[in-house]
Amino acid sequence: MRFDCHSSFMKRLILILLTSLLIFSGCANTKSVSVDNTKGKININDVDNLKIITLPSPPKEKTITKKDDIKKVINLIISIKKENIKQKEHIYGWSIWIKTDGKEKHSICFFGGKVEIDNSWYKINNTDIDRVKNLYNELDYKEEHYPQSY
Repeated sequence: MRFDCHSSFMKRLILILLTSLLIFSGCANTKSVSVDNTKGKININDVDNLKIITLPSPPKEKTITKKDDIKKVINLIISIKKENIKQKEHIYGWSIWIKTDGKEKHSICFFGGKVEIDNSWYKINNTDIDRVKNLYNELDYKEEHYPQSY
């Protein structure tokens, strides 16, 4: 079977590869801030908005802008019981990535039974990710493709 550069298959493959590269590199390229071992220190007043990006493919995102909804997301993250762990190798395949924007920027990536908060790793209960997914589905915001097309 012959594929040329203009085929639909090749365009989709290139788009998927570029999206995957962008997504997988995103969790590692954020500013590191201090995090308590049991609670992520994220000041709700310093968050102007946050993006929740979900996998599997195609990645989708919601931009949360209302303070009450931002508070719900941050409080859920803080409420999750976390046990500090040492993560030696890079993990691929996160399923939820939360990025905050405002006075301080934070990155929270969920990997099943683990979460990375601002480059610090924690073990969490496997069901905690379901709580985050449920909240994502409940939030009444337009779901966009990630990354957005311009």
